[in-house]
Amino acid sequence: MARTGLQAALRSSAKGAPPTQADSLKPEFAERLAVQPSRVGKVNITGYFPPEVKASLRLVQAKRGGTIQDILAEALNDLFAKYRVPESAPRERSE
Repeated sequence: MARTGLQAALRSSAKGAPPTQADSLKPEFAERLAVQPSRVGKVNITGYFPPEVKASLRLVQAKRGGTIQDILAEALNDLFAKYRVPESAPRERSE
């Protein structure tokens, strides 16, 4: 039985390009690793909150329109203004 894992990766990298994470995934999952054009040059910022926070965001979204990202950008810019730092969260939707 052939060994897999680190030794196999070392052998394949010696033959050419090193294996990537996508190489070890099924094809239908590997394509998900590609970066969407709209996400190039951006970073993901996350946090864990109670479910009620998401429900409140959805209520604001229903009243205001736009996306959750638009609402979060507005909230972040308000926070930045409060602390007198550059308002750097881009807003996709005009108010």
